[in-house]
Amino acid sequence: MPARWIKVKAVRLKTKRGQPWVCRWSKGPKLRQQVIPARFRKPVRLRETYRAALENRLNGLAAAEPAAEPVTLQAAIAEFLANCKAKNLRPRSIETYAHVLRRFERTLKQRLLRDIGRRDVTAYLAGRRVRAVTRLRDWTHLHVFFSWAVEDNYIQENPAVRKHRPRAKPPIPFAFTAEEAGRIIEVARGCRPWVSAACRLALIGGLRAGELAAVAAEHVDWRRGVLRVPAQKSAHERRVGLDAETLGLLHDLRYRGDRILWGGPESPFVTEFAFRRHLGAEVRAICREAGVPEPVKPLHDLRRTCATLMADAGVPAFALGQVMGHQSVATTATYYLAPNARRAAKQGLRGVLNSVPGLVRHENPGDLGSDEMGDLLGDPDPESE
Repeated sequence: MPARWIKVKAVRLKTKRGQPWVCRWSKGPKLRQQVIPARFRKPVRLRETYRAALENRLNGLAAAEPAAEPVTLQAAIAEFLANCKAKNLRPRSIETYAHVLRRFERTLKQRLLRDIGRRDVTAYLAGRRVRAVTRLRDWTHLHVFFSWAVEDNYIQENPAVRKHRPRAKPPIPFAFTAEEAGRIIEVARGCRPWVSAACRLALIGGLRAGELAAVAAEHVDWRRGVLRVPAQKSAHERRVGLDAETLGLLHDLRYRGDRILWGGPESPFVTEFAFRRHLGAEVRAICREAGVPEPVKPLHDLRRTCATLMADAGVPAFALGQVMGHQSVATTATYYLAPNARRAAKQGLRGVLNSVPGLVRHENPGDLGSDEMGDLLGDPDPESE
């Protein structure tokens, strides 16, 4: 028995998505909560039974919850998504969970949750004709879902075991060169002001598509030339310095009047409909006119170009992650610094081989080909970089 008895309370929350019942308790300095399953919310007797059982489990005296009838996979998914909403997860994360879990449910059809095993999860992932990164994302979401089911005593073990975790090599992001980026900016000067401003903000400030659509006049410090980007996908808000031309474009959009504008000074510079509908096609047309490769994700590829150029300039991982709005430095290192680090390792190995005589028997040690360098570093496909 713990030194201090943990007391659990049943509380009804008031949120925008409903009024779920949760169990709350304090464990150290943190306040924890768990959603009461729908089948135990009414009547009060069942809810109190569930609360008492959870309290006994936390104090090491009883099982997690009273015995209940087996639930279907569909009902478990609905309850898991309600639990995510009660924990105030980002709407985009909840949508991703719903997309992955409902696809999994449609594949297995009507099944009880307790009847799903490791073979079902492995067969589902093997049958997905998608990229390795997408298959890894599906496994991660399934692992979180089944871990929740184990904690709530719906099943005994997690069928999405870690030893069957798919392996995926992070893709090297596409990015324009500095010369190609300059040609894009030059062609964008002849386009509509809001298109030119969006291209410059994505390339200079590394803004995401959602952040670009939400840029408003109240976010711009006109005197200092700084744009404040509110926290959306990133964990914190950030500030981006603007050059004189971009600042002038934003000023003209707000105060000289453009037919695509709407609302007051606190509203975005362009409507979200116009942004989502037309901007991708506009950027592709600009790339065709500039004679550069046509991007797959027009705005995001400009953002990646911004990060790649900063990484090539030697910006440290932490500073680059702060500028790009990444939640973790691992994201920055994986997608933007790892390719450059590998190229630097090849150059460094070439210097070692040239400086130490007798290490490698080669007719011209100063001119090792890419195949030889890739073999020395264990790279099966040197041209993939």
